[in-house]
Amino acid sequence: MAGFISHTTFVVATLVAAIFVGIGITAAFVSAIVGYQLTENALSDARVKISEADARAKEAELALAKFRAPRLPEKKQLAIVAERLKPFAGTKFDVGLSASSGEQADFIWRLEPALTNFELSVPNAGWVELPWGFSQVGQQEVRRGNRPPSGSVAAQNVEIHLQGNPGPQPGRKGNNQ
Repeated sequence: MAGFISHTTFVVATLVAAIFVGIGITAAFVSAIVGYQLTENALSDARVKISEADARAKEAELALAKFRAPRLPEKKQLAIVAERLKPFAGTKFDVGLSASSGEQADFIWRLEPALTNFELSVPNAGWVELPWGFSQVGQQEVRRGNRPPSGSVAAQNVEIHLQGNPGPQPGRKGNNQ
């Protein structure tokens, strides 16, 4: 009987096949466990990195908010400005600012009383603010309540233009009036 294998060979072959199947199943379980642990470790590392990135993003948001916060002078600072500019009392000036900048408008609104007598309760340098004095083609003036009109300028800051005689000069004899 040439096509038949012996009973012992069949049992041994079945036993060897079962061992290899067992090894394969064990390898699959080990692979799954190792893969799961590697995935958990990667997820844990990713969570840490995400948490660190969130912390940096929050720091950046705070820094941006601080950067964008209006930089307005306090009353104490304005009193110092007024005191230091008093020797130039009578100085005539006009003001220019970007018509689209709320920060510039807020800044000059807060600064003007330290220069001139818009608010009697605020110490001032005794300067005299004039309406915007340049009449160039395309320039506009900005009306601001009861204050003289200011100029609309293409600037990233406030412009204060001195007009004519700047008043007394500290450290010089006499008066340049």
